[in-house]
Amino acid sequence: MADPIVTAWQTHCRLSSKFWDAIPAASLECKPTAPGRSIGQMLAHIHNNRMNWLEPLAPDLARSVPKIPKEWPREPNRLADALRASGEAVEKFLARSVDAGGAMKGFRGHAANFLGYLISHESYHNGQIAIGLKQAGTPAGKQTAYALWDWRTPK
Repeated sequence: MADPIVTAWQTHCRLSSKFWDAIPAASLECKPTAPGRSIGQMLAHIHNNRMNWLEPLAPDLARSVPKIPKEWPREPNRLADALRASGEAVEKFLARSVDAGGAMKGFRGHAANFLGYLISHESYHNGQIAIGLKQAGTPAGKQTAYALWDWRTPK
C-alpha cells in the first residue's frame, strides 16, 4: 500500500487533471485579473513551480522533465503532458522522501509539509482558474468543479 503522503499527492493530481482537462482551449488566454497571468500561463506556472523545487531537491528527476518556456505553448495537450510529467516526478520525489524518513534537504520540514505547500499553491491557482473560466463565459460545470473536492479513494 502506498504511503498516505504519496496517495494524497496522487489524489490531488488526479482531481486537478480532470479539472484542467475540462478547460476549453479558447479560455487559456483569459486573464482573471489584469495585470496577471492568463489561465494557460497559470497552468505553465504550476508546472514550472514543481520543477523549480525539484531542480535542487531531486535533480535526477528534474532533468527528464523540461520547464515550459515563458512563451508558453498554447496547445492544451502540451500543457497537460507537462503537468502530468511534473506530477509524476513530484510523486517519485515524495515516495523517495518518505522512504528516507520524510526529512528533506532544501525544504524546511517533513515531506508532509512539502505536500501541503504544493497542494495549497496549486489549489490557489485552481481557484483563480475557476474565476477566469467564469469571466470568460466558459465556467467549469458543476460536476467538474465539485470533482476537485472528491477526495474519496477511487473504486
